[in-house]
Amino acid sequence: MKLLLNPKYAFLRSYLERISELLEQGTMIHAGRNRLFVIEIENVKICIKEYRKPMFFNRMVYRFFRPSKGLRAWQHSEILRQAGFDSPENVAYIQNNTFLGIGVCYYVSLYQEGKTLYHWGNKSLEEIYVQVRSLALLTARLHDCRLLLRDYTPGNILQT
Repeated sequence: MKLLLNPKYAFLRSYLERISELLEQGTMIHAGRNRLFVIEIENVKICIKEYRKPMFFNRMVYRFFRPSKGLRAWQHSEILRQAGFDSPENVAYIQNNTFLGIGVCYYVSLYQEGKTLYHWGNKSLEEIYVQVRSLALLTARLHDCRLLLRDYTPGNILQT
């Protein structure tokens, strides 16, 4: 197991080293291709994103040639925070490897209350005008900082 831990949260190491047991105690808030869990440990509320084991070819690519999705989530959060954008604080990145490549990996951040853009649903533009304008202004600020989101999907943007 590979564990990248924010030194500020070193006291959570023993819990994170037993991530499978930890997930059993958490509350699953999303189940899809990847799963999201929320749990409070020692008065710290965290969100754990579990990335499923990649398909065979990608297991090797992510193990030896390209950063995994979980590690990129850690890196991108740092980039956003350093540029002055609100992004949940990194707690840990955990990568389980197998003989055949990368296995399941996890990105752990502080929990941040909010809604994904899926809550816009089938509402009219008039109903969500303020939110759409806010997203457009955020996007312009990102571009001004020379940052480009490549996976701009409703589930990847948390609106607070």
